[in-house]
Amino acid sequence: MSIYEVASLCHTSPASISRFCKRIGDISFKDLKNACIDYNEMIESELDMEVTLESEKIFNIPSYFEQIINSLKQTEQLIELPLIHKALSLINQADKIAFFGATYSQIVAKNAQIKFTRLQKYCSSFTTEENQLIEAESLSKNDLAFIISFSGTTKHIQRVSKRISQKNIPAIVLTSDAHASICHHADVVLKVSKIKNEHFNSPVIQEYAMNSIINVLYLTYAKQVLQNK
Repeated sequence: MSIYEVASLCHTSPASISRFCKRIGDISFKDLKNACIDYNEMIESELDMEVTLESEKIFNIPSYFEQIINSLKQTEQLIELPLIHKALSLINQADKIAFFGATYSQIVAKNAQIKFTRLQKYCSSFTTEENQLIEAESLSKNDLAFIISFSGTTKHIQRVSKRISQKNIPAIVLTSDAHASICHHADVVLKVSKIKNEHFNSPVIQEYAMNSIINVLYLTYAKQVLQNK
């Protein structure tokens, strides 16, 4: 539907629809439509109805916690201290840290932004694709792009990564796939476990792995801040 069709059905003007989009998230009507498409696809494909007969396996509480524990153990084994130190050095040197992520990874990005802002770092984390691309465009070589994508295949994040690479902006990537295209030009690639619950699109397992690496960086950086006081 066009903005004129939506306005007509809502008994208002196209300008009012535009103002509504601006007010709810500083987005355009096109962004609103894309967000609705993404949301509807996410809802429709959240649960694989073909595996409902395995519901005992899906909703087994001990099994769920075992998966989380195994994911965290694997993530711990994937940690390379030289890469952690290099990431911390980039964070320390950056005038500004821009955290990028789509859908659920954006929640991890927002969590990271809040944590490092509390440590007196200038950080940003925008929710819409348009604003993230604008932010990528505005970064300088004194800034740092922190790109978060569990799969590394999200189209929007690939576009952000490509622009960051073209501008030669220092970049850290947090992902489960170190061979993804978003890692090709990163200064640091931090890996997490690939364990996930195959029955759901929501990151009921992988969110813990991604946040654990954010917390490792946050706690280690906080320690450095305290030691330098």
